[in-house]
Amino acid sequence: MKNKESSSAPFIICIRSALIACALGVALAALFAFILQTQLLDLSAAAYVNTAIKVVCSAVAALLSVKKNAGKNLLRGALSGALFMILSTIVFSLIAGGFEFSRGLLTDLCVCTLSGAIVGIIRNLRG
Repeated sequence: MKNKESSSAPFIICIRSALIACALGVALAALFAFILQTQLLDLSAAAYVNTAIKVVCSAVAALLSVKKNAGKNLLRGALSGALFMILSTIVFSLIAGGFEFSRGLLTDLCVCTLSGAIVGIIRNLRG
């Protein structure tokens, strides 16, 4: 049964990689909050650092999902990036106690999907 790959296996791999990246995102956000609390960085840097954390974590999610897979890496990378953004939005909304739909959320979804797709393309180029 291990030799047969079910049709949901790639999706499960993408979900697993997105969950791992989401845990990494929470850890990096907590580290950044600590840095802000100690006033090592100004609060004006928050938007840039949060975007960088999202891009790095979506790239990690994509890298984990395409690491052992051959073919369709662009789609798997993009899916992993999008799933990371959706999961992290859910997690951070639960932490904050509320959800607000905004244009920035759609922008973040596009950026994370693109970041994952780029990792998939790079993985295809590296063979």
